[in-house]
Amino acid sequence: MNKSIKKVLVLIILIIVFSTSNVYSLTKTELKNLNLTRLKLYSLETGYRNVQGGTITDKYILLAETYSDNGKTALVVINKKTYKKEKVITKYEFNHANDMTYNSNENKVIITGGKAYPKMYILNGDTLEQEKIEITKRGYSSIAYDKDNDKYIARRGKKAYILDLKFNEEESFDISEEDLTTQGFEVKNGKLYFTCYEAGRITNYQKKYTKILKANENVVVVYDLNTKKKEKVYYIPQVNNEGIYPGEVEGISFIENTPIIWSNKKGYINLFTTIAEKQNESVEIKAQDELENNKILLKLYKNDKLIDQAYNKDGKFTFKNISSEKENTVIYDVKTEDENYKLNTDKLKVKTTYDFYENKLNTFIEDEIKIEKINNEEVEQEKEKINNEEEEQEKEKIEIEEKDTKDNKKEESDKKSKEKEDKENDVKDEVIDNKVIEEEQTNITNDDEIELLETKENDIGNVEVPDTKTNSEEIGLIGMFMVLISLLIIKIKKNN
Repeated sequence: MNKSIKKVLVLIILIIVFSTSNVYSLTKTELKNLNLTRLKLYSLETGYRNVQGGTITDKYILLAETYSDNGKTALVVINKKTYKKEKVITKYEFNHANDMTYNSNENKVIITGGKAYPKMYILNGDTLEQEKIEITKRGYSSIAYDKDNDKYIARRGKKAYILDLKFNEEESFDISEEDLTTQGFEVKNGKLYFTCYEAGRITNYQKKYTKILKANENVVVVYDLNTKKKEKVYYIPQVNNEGIYPGEVEGISFIENTPIIWSNKKGYINLFTTIAEKQNESVEIKAQDELENNKILLKLYKNDKLIDQAYNKDGKFTFKNISSEKENTVIYDVKTEDENYKLNTDKLKVKTTYDFYENKLNTFIEDEIKIEKINNEEVEQEKEKINNEEEEQEKEKIEIEEKDTKDNKKEESDKKSKEKEDKENDVKDEVIDNKVIEEEQTNITNDDEIELLETKENDIGNVEVPDTKTNSEEIGLIGMFMVLISLLIIKIKKNN
């Protein structure tokens, strides 16, 4: 075999090796551009010069600041919603603190000491108090919690290691980005995200400069944890669309589906997220096969305002005004004005989700709409049913009104009868009262007459008269006695 054939064979072998391995062999034109937008800019704490690892818990964004590997670490606690600093904890020493992760199952924050420091610092996720320090088999530069498998993924050099919850190594696979300044890990939905920085020169953290990237450019390398193979590389340019220089990207984490990326830049910390592309400008609903084109018009309303409308065409309804530029869920009122058709729902849920792996916003309709044609007989039956229901309701209304009227009349009649009875009783009471008064007056008159007769008797004959009694029998006897006396006096006068 001559030398030229040998050279060709060697070249072929090298091509095969490089094309089938995880070696960082992409050219810049093959990288996928990742546009960043800045969320917040922070000054480094006094006495610190770099931001290092970070993570996001269920409460906070956490970032570690260092001056040197042997000094105090500033743990910066940031509000997840407002991105404002809540506090800074400076009582710990986490060495290089190159990376950290959050174990949501155990509510623990794990911080790597760094390549030269075989330690894992473990903090309580609520109080951020240090609970213990685990001594590990080797020093790791990167760490991420894989929630789906309840494992850790750590890195040292060109190797990634799968660790159990006690940080024991179970298996490993190759990581190839050693030609860059390697940074942090993050795991989400079965993908490993690995941030790397191009210093543009050989440093203590970067062995060579390949010139694939310019100085101060960054990448996010994506690995599939099932195949343990690299799938894509996102490229972060020197300057973003806002004219901001990101600087050295240190890590990536997520608030739900939203990526949060932080970087060092001359005494400051940049906090970024990504600008996602729309996966679809229009949203489609499949139409039933039996529906003829342009026969049905669906209209979408929000707060009684028409947002979009579409006819069924080529087996679908296509809406063009409801795709979103951010993650959200919107519920629309859906209507059709065609009386020959009816819908199985009057609401339509439209959801937009963000997939960082694809860097796409995808808007889709969760609900299924079924459109039924109403035949005339059914329409008439439905109308008749509605009419009957309305008539029945009207009849019930009239009956209620009549009953109310009757009850009101009876109540009025009872009221008048009561008033009449009260009046009659008042008259009776008045008659009785008058009669009593008359009787009392009669008694008083009789008493006066008796008193007068008694006076006369005393004047004429000083005749003692027994005490009168108040009852009627005594009064009668006295009267008769007085008559006899009077007759006797008359007779005496005549004799004289």
